[in-house]
Amino acid sequence: MVDFEALSLCATFLLEIPDVQAMNFNDMVTACPKERTEPTLMFKTNSLLPCLDTYPPMSPTRVLVPQRVWTPAGLLQPGSSTRFNDHITFDLHDAPAGLGIPVLDMACRGDLGIWMQKADDPIGFLVDVIRVRLIWPGYEHVDFVRAIPVTRKTTFGQLALRVTQTILTYLSEIRTVRPSTASWRVGPGAIQDDHLYLVSLFPVNSNTFQTVLHVRRR
Repeated sequence: MVDFEALSLCATFLLEIPDVQAMNFNDMVTACPKERTEPTLMFKTNSLLPCLDTYPPMSPTRVLVPQRVWTPAGLLQPGSSTRFNDHITFDLHDAPAGLGIPVLDMACRGDLGIWMQKADDPIGFLVDVIRVRLIWPGYEHVDFVRAIPVTRKTTFGQLALRVTQTILTYLSEIRTVRPSTASWRVGPGAIQDDHLYLVSLFPVNSNTFQTVLHVRRR
C-alpha cells in the first residue's frame, strides 16, 4: 500500500531534491525516512481523523508543496527523521479521500455543509486557540503565523474556512517578496490562489500546525 502520510510529511526532505516536480509518487515515498516522532496531540483522536496512509495515490494533475517543518529552534534541515501521524483532513463530498479542498472556492463560501465532508462535525479541540504557520518553498525567510480561536465544538467546516482564508492572506503577502528560488514563485504568471488545495493540518509543536497543500499543475 502506498504510504501517503509518509509522502505528505517528508516534504521537508523533498525540498532539497532539484527535480522533485519530475518525480512520480512512489519515488517520492521511497525518498522519505521511515522513523517517526510525534508531538502531543491538541485534539481528540477518533474516527473523524482517518489515517493518511489509506489514501489513494495523488492525482497526476497535482504536485505536493514541499516544505520545511517548523520548530521553536528553527526550521528542520534535510536529513531530520521527524514525522507526524495525526492530521485534521479536509475533503469534498463525493470525492476520494486525500484530494483536499480548493482553497479559493472554500474561502469564499459561507456554508460548507453541502460542499465538504464532515463539515458540521466537531473536531474536539482540547485548547482554545491554535496557531497555523505557513512555510512556502523559496519564502522560508517570511515568518507567517496566525492564531485561530477554537473550542471543543469547532467544526471541520468552520476550521476549513478560517484556514483557507489564512492561506489567501499569506499568499497576498508573499506576492511582493522576492523568493530564493523561482520554481515555486507565487504571483502573476506563476502559482495563483486558484491553483491550491488544502489537504490537511498536522501538529508540529504544542498547538502549532502546518498545512499539507497541493498545487494544480499549470
